[in-house]
Formats: sequence, C-alpha cells, structure tokens
Amino acid sequence: MNRTPLPEWLANSLIDSLASQQPAAPGEIHTVARAQVIEWGLPTLRDEEWRWTNLRALTRPLPTSNSTAAPKNIGVMDSLPQALCIRFNAGKLVELPKELPDGMTLTPLQDADHAQRKAAFAPLAQNPNDALLALNTATAAEGLVINIAPNADISQPIVIEFIDEPTDTAAQTRILLRSGVHSRATLIETASSGDGVASWRNSVLVADLAANSQLTHLSLGLDGDARLLTDRSFVTLARDARYQSINIQLGGQLVRRDIDVNITETGAHCDLIGLMMPRAKQVLDTHTRLIHGAAHTTSNEQYQIIADESGRGIFKGRILVAQDAQKIEAFQNSRNL
Repeated sequence: MNRTPLPEWLANSLIDSLASQQPAAPGEIHTVARAQVIEWGLPTLRDEEWRWTNLRALTRPLPTSNSTAAPKNIGVMDSLPQALCIRFNAGKLVELPKELPDGMTLTPLQDADHAQRKAAFAPLAQNPNDALLALNTATAAEGLVINIAPNADISQPIVIEFIDEPTDTAAQTRILLRSGVHSRATLIETASSGDGVASWRNSVLVADLAANSQLTHLSLGLDGDARLLTDRSFVTLARDARYQSINIQLGGQLVRRDIDVNITETGAHCDLIGLMMPRAKQVLDTHTRLIHGAAHTTSNEQYQIIADESGRGIFKGRILVAQDAQKIEAFQNSRNL
C-alpha cells in the first residue's frame, strides 16, 4: 500500500534533531526505527488502529509564539508540596528532585548504561499502526530511568510535569520505570501549557513491575485546549504485581493515549480506569490492549465518555487471553453520554 510520507515540517525537524543531538536509543534499535519512520510516515485513517482518529492537525507546521507568558499552572504541584517533582520543558529534562527517598534512583536517559537504554526502547514498532512509537524511538534524545528498589515503599508521589510550550517541532520523551520486588509507588503525569498555541508531545512510558510490586499511575489531562498529545504506555506485570491506571482527560485539541498491559505471571491484577470529557471540536481518544498471558490473573477496565457540543470521545478496549491462561477474570465496561 502506498503511504503518505512525513509532512515536510516533520521530516525537516527529524533531520535537524539527528544533526544536533545524540539519539537515546541504542544504535541498532535507532537505525531500524529511523527506516520505519521514513517508510511509514504518520498513521492514517487507513490503518486499523487509527481509523477513528484523524491526525490532520499534525500535518501542518506547528505555530510558534513570541509570548513570554508563563505556562498555565494547573495546581497539581501546589496541592502536592511533598511530591517528588520532575519537569520536562519541550521534551528536555530540566528539573529533578534535590533529595530522593531511600530505595529510589533517577538517571537521565542519556546518562543511562546500554542495558537500561535497551530496556527503555524494548517495545519495537511492528507495523504502520506503531508509526508514532517508531518516531519516538528514532528521535527521542532525552528521558528518564526511574528505579524503585526491592521492598521500597515510596510514600511521596512521583510527579512528572511536562511543560508543553509552543515550538516548531514535536517534543519526544521516553520514560523507563522499574519497580523492584515487593515495592510500592505512585506516578502522576501532568502538563502545563503556554498561551493557547498548539504544541505536540509524543511520549512513551515503559514500566516493568516485578513480583508483588504495586504501581498507581495517574495521567491527568487538565489543561491546554490547543494541546496535541500522542502518548503510549507499555506495562509488564510479574507474579502477584498490581497496576492501577487512572486516565483523566478533560481537554485538548487532539489527545490519543494507547495503554498496553501484558500480564505475564500468575496472580497479577490490573485496573484501567478512565474519564474523557471532550467539548467543542476536541478529539479525546484512548485505546487499551490487555494481554492475560498467565492463568489465575484478573483485570478490571472501566471507561466513561461525557461529550459536550461537537466533542468526540473514542474508546477501544481489547482483551487477549493466551491459550493456556486458564481461570482468568477480565471485566470491561464503557459508558458514553
């Protein structure tokens, strides 16, 4: 099938980024991803996983702004004064906590060793449905490795704030989170926007939960009516691990979230909870893929869409059960208003 090539502005920014900064992905992974980006371009309505999501807004050059206004403060940091604050500005890591609790380390992705970077970029693009994953792999230069040690109970929430200021290119970020055996942590992702001019962030999170570990993961889309966001999470659960995802999207010109969860060992449980409230001509879209790869595993998925005016909310949830994964319990419910 003939595919639409990358928009000129995006192709030029790809060339510029490769010339000005070292990609974080290991060489062999980066080489394959770059070839995929050139071959596939952006996903289109002809691609099965994108047939309800038009990425036309990404084909036009992003407008820049001369405004010096500070990004809109949505109050998450103010309401969590004890939080461990991490900030990215236009895809660049600009702030880390001054002190960390015992059992937790943070390593900028560009300073991570080869094994950590390989783990961060382990999810590989398989076909044009994964074109934005390939784009992130080919261009992400900065990111973060979060390690939670075995038996660590991190009581302070880990808050990653993305400052999405208007730029003439897309912000590409890659996060790797590893939870050790019997550990527990809470991760909150939120954003602050500028003056209403569109900005695009294409981000990927890879989370590996060891046996008996627990991770609560909140994705808060509370700002930025002009925001363009494409985001993908890959989560792997070992024996008796617990993962709870709470995805709240209250605005954005185009927000597409993909959540891939692989339950690999017995006793693990996953909760996927979501609320999307599009209005005007906003498009808020969430796709989930949950694999029960082992027996005696459970999952609970509940999503609600409340659309106002001509806003569009899209939810597609898929549950796959391995042939030998006996006695699993999987519940899914989606309600629209």
